[in-house]
Amino acid sequence: MTTRKTTKKAGRAKADAPPPIAEKVIDLLCEGLSLSAIHKRLGKGTAPATVIDWTRRFPDFSERYTRAREARAWVLVDEACAIADGLDPKTGKPRVAVDDAAAVNRDRLRVETRKWFASRMLPQFNEKQQHELGGGITVQVITGVPK
Repeated sequence: MTTRKTTKKAGRAKADAPPPIAEKVIDLLCEGLSLSAIHKRLGKGTAPATVIDWTRRFPDFSERYTRAREARAWVLVDEACAIADGLDPKTGKPRVAVDDAAAVNRDRLRVETRKWFASRMLPQFNEKQQHELGGGITVQVITGVPK
């Protein structure tokens, strides 16, 4: 009779908590960086898919990640307001006023892009909400600034 050696399969060990770099990921999300920008800054071990995996495996991290995404949405809103006011969104200092159409359109696009992202991250920034009532009645609520 032969005995068979049992070996553990290679792979990652089951962890109780995300790696220490996860806290830095949360901090950078709160500063307004995207997951891809965080990965470019921090490098190995912080790929967006890895961070999303942490949210599935670690409930505590998932809660902090959700709060960090909300903070990121507010950063985008603050940046949109700064751009609309003619300020540099990172420093808050006034930018040199440029009256050409290209600069105005660029700023409009920057504001609209930030508004769009914020509306996807937090429901309260959605400009359109649709509610269906009994009896086949649909009510559409439009909030925000009309175009």
